[in-house]
Amino acid sequence: MLGDEPLEELAHRLVSGTRLEDPKVREDLYNGGHSAIEASNDPLIHFAKSIDGDLIAERKEYDAQGKRRRALRPNVLQKLASRFTERASIPMRPSPCD
Repeated sequence: MLGDEPLEELAHRLVSGTRLEDPKVREDLYNGGHSAIEASNDPLIHFAKSIDGDLIAERKEYDAQGKRRRALRPNVLQKLASRFTERASIPMRPSPCD
């Protein structure tokens, strides 16, 4: 996703080359919408566009895993509750502190 460029060099190139610190540039991008972003040659925007697809795919996988975990959660909670009620019927030893 990040390529072969060392991370420190990549970060330096992106930060030193961007013009996004200029409010006018950000306003033009905002007002221009999607077409302005697509036409931008700002290195930070270009980088963000280049990793966007990978990030979306990872997010979808993360969400899918979460749905599977949430689907299992009621079963796990039921099993824990049944184990607790089984153990709750066992008399507890008195505390040595009493």
